[in-house]
Amino acid sequence: MDVGANIGLASAYFRMYYPEAVIHCFECDPFAVHLLKQNAISIKECQVYSVGLYSEDISKVFYTGLESTVHSSIHENPYGGFPQSLQFKKASSYVRSIGIERIDILKIDTEGCELQILKDLFSCIGMIKIIYLEFHSEEDRRLIDQLLSSTHVLWQGDVLNAHRGNLCYLHRSYVPQVPWAEPLGR
Repeated sequence: MDVGANIGLASAYFRMYYPEAVIHCFECDPFAVHLLKQNAISIKECQVYSVGLYSEDISKVFYTGLESTVHSSIHENPYGGFPQSLQFKKASSYVRSIGIERIDILKIDTEGCELQILKDLFSCIGMIKIIYLEFHSEEDRRLIDQLLSSTHVLWQGDVLNAHRGNLCYLHRSYVPQVPWAEPLGR
């Protein structure tokens, strides 16, 4: 499941490693959706949903990036953007309504809405094997870690600064057991 799929680069990457998977892409930016639908044909078994997900059904102002879809966000940004009102759907309800019962890999890159979406999905979906997400504040990073700490391990991260980075969480049942690796003592 690719939430904040943009034009489908992450989905194309996942397709290389998981050729039999069905990939569900969610994107609300109308310009990105146009390209995502074209790219989905090449990606194959890639379902595109022209909808933004959130923790509730809500209308929000969305700023379409002027130069690139990479700058599109519900948060006004220094690059400017064309504001428009878009409807966002409660993630858990929408996912159930389209028949998704299991998520093996969840990627969320929604320019600051990751925590709200993750909380909502986490309450309704069973085990998610791998979670890739971007964070946009130190507070969000800490809250995401708290939310996932009982079920997932922070497996890998690329922290650009205290307020921005990419994280990968692995479900604890998939963590390789390495007998010689033990936590540091106190």
